Amino acid sequence: MSVLLRGKAVPDTSINTIDQVKESVLVKDVLRTVQGLTGRYNTFNATAAGSGIAVAPQEQLQIPGRWRAALHELGELGVMYKRVQAAIAEGRGQGSGSVRQALCAALADEVTDFYRLMAVLETQLAVPQPMPGDEPAAAAGPYLSLPRLQLWLDEPLRRMRLLAALVDSCAGAGGGLLAGGVWAATNVGDPLARSYAVRILHQMCVPLFDMIRRWVFEGVLEDPACEFFVVPCSSDSSSSGSTAGAAAGAGRDLWRDAYRLEPACVPPFITAELAETILRAGKSINFLRDACGDARWVQEWAPAAAGTAAALGYGQLPVLERVVVSAGRSIDARLMAVLHSSGELSRHCQAIRCYLLLGQGDFVVALLDVLGLELNKPAKDVSEVTLNHLLRQALLASAGGGGARGDEEGGAVDRLRAHKAAGGDAETGWDVFSLHYQLGPPLSSIFTPAAQTCYSQLSKLLWLMRRTERSLGSAWHTLKVEVERSLPRFAGDACVPRLAELLRRCLRLRAEMAHFNINLQYYINLEVLECAWSEFTAAAAAAPDLDCLIAAHEKFLAAVLARALLGPGQAEKLRPQLTQLLKMCMGLAPLVARFNERVQAGVLALERRAADAASNTARGDWGSTSSQHEPAVSQQDLAEMQQAVAKMHDKYGALLKGFLTGLPAAANEVNAEVRFLLARLNFSDFYTRSPKAGTEENHGGRIGVKLCPRRHSLDQACFDQHQLQRADGLGPFVYILHGTSKGTLGSMSADFRLPAGMSCHGGCVLQWEYLTMNSCYEACDRAACGVYADRRNPVTGQGSMGTCCLGSESCSVADIPEVFRNCADITITAAPSGPTQPPSPTP
Repeated sequence: MSVLLRGKAVPDTSINTIDQVKESVLVKDVLRTVQGLTGRYNTFNATAAGSGIAVAPQEQLQIPGRWRAALHELGELGVMYKRVQAAIAEGRGQGSGSVRQALCAALADEVTDFYRLMAVLETQLAVPQPMPGDEPAAAAGPYLSLPRLQLWLDEPLRRMRLLAALVDSCAGAGGGLLAGGVWAATNVGDPLARSYAVRILHQMCVPLFDMIRRWVFEGVLEDPACEFFVVPCSSDSSSSGSTAGAAAGAGRDLWRDAYRLEPACVPPFITAELAETILRAGKSINFLRDACGDARWVQEWAPAAAGTAAALGYGQLPVLERVVVSAGRSIDARLMAVLHSSGELSRHCQAIRCYLLLGQGDFVVALLDVLGLELNKPAKDVSEVTLNHLLRQALLASAGGGGARGDEEGGAVDRLRAHKAAGGDAETGWDVFSLHYQLGPPLSSIFTPAAQTCYSQLSKLLWLMRRTERSLGSAWHTLKVEVERSLPRFAGDACVPRLAELLRRCLRLRAEMAHFNINLQYYINLEVLECAWSEFTAAAAAAPDLDCLIAAHEKFLAAVLARALLGPGQAEKLRPQLTQLLKMCMGLAPLVARFNERVQAGVLALERRAADAASNTARGDWGSTSSQHEPAVSQQDLAEMQQAVAKMHDKYGALLKGFLTGLPAAANEVNAEVRFLLARLNFSDFYTRSPKAGTEENHGGRIGVKLCPRRHSLDQACFDQHQLQRADGLGPFVYILHGTSKGTLGSMSADFRLPAGMSCHGGCVLQWEYLTMNSCYEACDRAACGVYADRRNPVTGQGSMGTCCLGSESCSVADIPEVFRNCADITITAAPSGPTQPPSPTP
């Protein structure tokens, strides 16, 4: 005998006809079990192996083995059902988020279909089962038996298993994580499982997409259960919901400190780029409303724009992305227009350039005039109230005084403030003085306190250079106008030669200091500030959104600080030297003033001698006495002055040499443009050449020339790509075949050919490269390199050398050659296309 179980013929191996329970009774018991109710013979037991159903033991329930297997299999449906029902009840409880509630609603819809099936099966339960000897028509009726029940419940069992697996995988998750768990089930290979997961995900995404729509078009964040991937930055964001205005707080950046992304809550079917766009759109809406005061535009624009996303769902992700990107562009365009118009971004940027970065010369001169006496005091005696009063006078006296007077609301007088930091006993007012340009929302999100600190650093350096310029100008005026014009009055005096020599030394020292300060100012103001400022203003005008504008401003500040030697790294070691150099330059004026005092005292002494001689002559006495033949300026005073000038000159030279020695390292680390400063300050190698003549060792080797067709972002790869070839066709290198190891390289010449069509009107950089061959050998053509091809160095006499290691692989020290390089800026222009006109004959 065999029975049909789930479509297969199963042999009956365990039939026991003694006291067996009727099959109809077992069917009723199973129907209770699959609905989560404990039956007469089936009980739910979490510790039971397999399905989680405990069937009465054989001694209590004598049934065939096939029926017992069916009870276990069908009882699993009841276990899965109970787990799904528990998840639905938990998700509908108080405190559950809208996404979880949507999941529960989708699960409840699936369970409702199960209820309908149960109702159908309950009606079939009333039909009696056919008995042996009944008519064939009775066997074809809609009765229920365990095999038939297995067939009826096969599909619901598979569905309930899938639902239970979804419930288990999403346990404890919420929002984007919950949607991500269901989304993972849509990527399985089982079509049935995939279709159920997609159907449930459609319902779950309704509240999630509604959150996106309200956030993008209205800036509203209603998320009490913290399910959305955009969260407020406030500390209480995890405990309560937040609306559009909740980000505004005293002293907070309404752009950076308002909202942020919670990466763990972003559903996997929303890309990181789209999530950032969604975040920025809502942030911009709130920024327009709270920081820019443009709530009216938001109210007018939001309803019409939101209509395009009213019916979006999970299956329309590309449409959602297009709608969000389009809305983001509209909001960003409005925000940038507000910043440039009502926010007056350009005017405030120009004010910062003029006042904080000292771009307005007459203001700088006026401020130095009125602040000089106050800031020369000890720091503890300087009053910030007095500084702001004097600052107002300087503003009104400058050419930009019209706007500064406040004819425009929020002029420089209202925003520019002088601040005094805490200072030590040895500091002056200049050491604690700084200017600040006060800005509120919305521009305070661009010009943040951190940015103001950067401007203060730049401003201190600029003020120090301008004070040095004025001090050196004062020293020049004293030397040329007062001292030099007074020297003819010492005619015939014994101190004249020493006075003239001391004057020349002072003028020479002042010229060296002026050369340093002028070229430093030129570099900072033109090659650093002006270039970087032009790039920033162009980027600000073209910025599509506030993030790009902020990034452009931060890039400007970082570039300026790095190029002005105010950044980290090697520049930190140079800054104290630079400050000492400029302060030493300012120390020349007091020394020159002392010199002038001695000279003017000598002039007065000469005048008194002349008056005394005239008086003596009038009385009939001798006109001159022995005391009148003494030098007008004492030799001791002159010696002290000469010693002081020589000491300052030596100290200044040592400081400058140390500063210039450290500049190449800063140029390599920070930016290649720093080398322009080195070229300006040390154009003749005066400060870096050794005072002793010596001989360089000749190691032999080869010399080559490379070309990089640009002047910025230089790296060795650029040079290596453009190796110039010799004009005689003997390859790219000139080999050193003569000389001795103790001699110099001597004079060598060779012609190199530029690549055809090469031109660089913007400038190129030519690199000279010398590779020694005193420790290893580089493969070469004998026609060009001679005996080097035999692994022999004709200069040092070395032979049987190993091969040089020129790559990045690991090498021994003996196989790595020495390489020396030097560079020069050049310009290459194309030759004229037409014939050159002959010169006109000269009559």
